[in-house]
Amino acid sequence: MSASAEGTRWKSSDLVPLADRLRYMMMFRIAAAALTVTFVELQWVGAGADATTIIKATLAFIGFSGAGYMLWHRLRGQSLFLFGAMLIADGIFLVWVSYATGGAASPLRFLILLHLITVALLASYRTAVKLAIWHSLLLFGILYGEQVNILRPIAGDPAIFGATPQSIAPFITILWLVALSTATFSAINERELRRRRYDLEALASLSADLEQATQATAVAEALLDSLADTFDLGRSVVVTGVNNDELKVLAGRGIVAPEEVAPALRADSLAKRAWQTRTTTLTSHLAPGDAWLRDMMPLARNLVLVPMSAEGRCIALLVAEHGLRNGSRIERRVMTMVERFAGQTAMALNGAALLAQMREQAATDPLTGLANRRTFQTELDKNLSRAGSIGEQVSLVMIDIDHFKRLNDKFGHQAGDQIIREVACVLALSCRDFDTAARYGGEEFALILPGCNELNAIATAERLRAAVSELTGVTSVTVSAGAATFPMHASDRESLIKAADDALYEAKRGGRNRVEGAPRTLTVHVEPRRAERRGA
Repeated sequence: MSASAEGTRWKSSDLVPLADRLRYMMMFRIAAAALTVTFVELQWVGAGADATTIIKATLAFIGFSGAGYMLWHRLRGQSLFLFGAMLIADGIFLVWVSYATGGAASPLRFLILLHLITVALLASYRTAVKLAIWHSLLLFGILYGEQVNILRPIAGDPAIFGATPQSIAPFITILWLVALSTATFSAINERELRRRRYDLEALASLSADLEQATQATAVAEALLDSLADTFDLGRSVVVTGVNNDELKVLAGRGIVAPEEVAPALRADSLAKRAWQTRTTTLTSHLAPGDAWLRDMMPLARNLVLVPMSAEGRCIALLVAEHGLRNGSRIERRVMTMVERFAGQTAMALNGAALLAQMREQAATDPLTGLANRRTFQTELDKNLSRAGSIGEQVSLVMIDIDHFKRLNDKFGHQAGDQIIREVACVLALSCRDFDTAARYGGEEFALILPGCNELNAIATAERLRAAVSELTGVTSVTVSAGAATFPMHASDRESLIKAADDALYEAKRGGRNRVEGAPRTLTVHVEPRRAERRGA
């Protein structure tokens, strides 16, 4: 019966553990043996063989089955051949019992049908078909044995009890009808179980990928990759919400590069409806209000829009093209699993957002939103290390609000906080993308300017000073600033901060509302050597 090959297939699919199959089959064998002994003892069948012989054969069959079951456990479940061998023994015993207890007229012959059904449900439809062939060969073997006088016809009227083509043909027909029908339904059930298991394995794989993703974009990409591999979806995109009902792309597959942020969704937008109602929407094409999505997915058809919710709110939207022919509908099983994938990803997106928020809080000043002192030191070390390796300059500007204590005492702490926020806003808007603006402490700020020389640093500080003096908030505000440049004024982080800080206090002593540059304290060693060479 190709037990090893069949066992390999069972092991790979693992729909039902082999140990469970053996246990249930052992229960069937015990029930069949008990039924056989009961029928013989009560003489419900016209036994053609001696009752004692049938009982002994039944007990021997149970003993053989029990020994095989124990041997399988002793071999730690590695011998799959035993399962097939025990099914072969089942067939021999059941056909012999039916022959010995009345042949074509024995009620016990229906145990053969029960055996087929049990194997089809516990093992696989392929095994059931193979077993039907085995039972048929055994029945034809009995017929042939009687006709060539190898087997002695059982006692009684040969027309009733003997094996003839007319007597076994109906039963074999029924046997094959039972085998094929049971195998068909078993195959359908097995296929569905395999698909379900495959879906769950894919969901588990997605969960493992999501555990490794800490950024929202990586989380969304993991979802789209998993959906494409599992359900063969076509173009897809995950968008998240920003202010005023706008959507922003997190990740996409096969889409046209989108704008950074979409315009506000219109009232007739399917995406907006799915987002607000938090219900999955199926559509053959996008609505006019979804022009932005339509631009990303030109000529898109047969779309599914799945809102991704976490903590009672929609945080993202999955839009995917399922690729079926026009007018066809996606399977309900696929829809359910896509929703489960989206739900799992929504929790990961929410976690990534919380993690990003925690990182931002740890790296920024809560009052101003600028980098805090710890982040400032880290960024300054990073820029100085890079500048030292490539021979670049880095400037540092230290800025302090003039007479801040007097302003704070006069207008109150809330007004003082507002002044700090306004100055911080000027710094954030005036610096370049790769500059670092930080709140150094209290009313003091710092600005890291990579690739900026001394003159440009002073000019930048002067521009910031002028911008602050033009603020029209609680009261007029001025700032003083000091600038220093690496490696001209300092050789490391601490000396650079000190040089810029000294320049700041020089500006304070000079009357405030002004910018001072640090004096050059480092000498360039190349020039003296050149002078020595010239003198030589």
